[in-house]
Amino acid sequence: MSRPIVAWAAVAGLIFAGVSPTLAGTFTFTDDFDTPQDYATSLAWTIWDGLKITGDGGSAASLAACETTSHPGCLTFASSATATAAFKTDQAILYKTVPADLDFEATVKMVDGNWVPYPDYEYPAGTSGFVAWHSAGLTAAMDADDWVANFYFSHPEWGATFIGRSVDDGAEDNRNTDTGDPTKNIDDYPYTKLARVGNDFVRYYSPDGVTWTEFSRHTREDLAGVDLEVGLRHAMYSGNTASAVFDDFSLSLIPEPATLALVGLGALGTLLGRRRRKGERVERREEKAGPAAAAMATSEEEGR
Repeated sequence: MSRPIVAWAAVAGLIFAGVSPTLAGTFTFTDDFDTPQDYATSLAWTIWDGLKITGDGGSAASLAACETTSHPGCLTFASSATATAAFKTDQAILYKTVPADLDFEATVKMVDGNWVPYPDYEYPAGTSGFVAWHSAGLTAAMDADDWVANFYFSHPEWGATFIGRSVDDGAEDNRNTDTGDPTKNIDDYPYTKLARVGNDFVRYYSPDGVTWTEFSRHTREDLAGVDLEVGLRHAMYSGNTASAVFDDFSLSLIPEPATLALVGLGALGTLLGRRRRKGERVERREEKAGPAAAAMATSEEEGR
């Protein structure tokens, strides 16, 4: 019984926060990054709840940039040493807190970044433009040791393009797109999606943000009943600094059917209350002015 009540409280909070539900009961947050802002300085007047480096990160870990001025209309997200060998599961995240047990869909477009020109690379790093291994995309995190992600990572050794990662108590499991397939790149497939359906976390890529291809999923029962920090991630695997450039972030929250029933009952109660108040006003006018005036008052109320 507590689960729908908690979800209803979360939905009510979203309504008061000024987020409008659709007819299907979905609540959607968007950021097109058109407003010039340094998110590392302030998140005021944004949809976001926080910006941080998860875990210890090591003493060298740092956030290099999270702002919309270097590439106007887009978000530049950069970090250094956020996922070195000793702290491989750490990441820099810009997130929105999603209440426990709400299904969601998060999407974003990758428009630029310091990526390896696949498959034109030399290993180790040579003259092909290779900066360092780094990754960027979407994440849903409980804490530094428990999270899931869908991110772009062009790795000269693996040839992977999109990686679905699950970190469970610090241990990672990766499920990649087809290894060595050069067609799965951000030029042809710039959109990524991370969705929660119950305890399943599903990952997709897309050429246009409309037609999606699923490439991996993880079931995480341990993430049931806890709030998740959902949003954008960047991880750098060396002391160098590399950046990713995002656009058109969207996060849709999908309450459970029991929650939607409560929303429906709440809307019905509001409607019935409004009609009852109309009837009370008509009755008071009838007492004061007689039946003819009451008929006119009824006509006026119906027009409201």
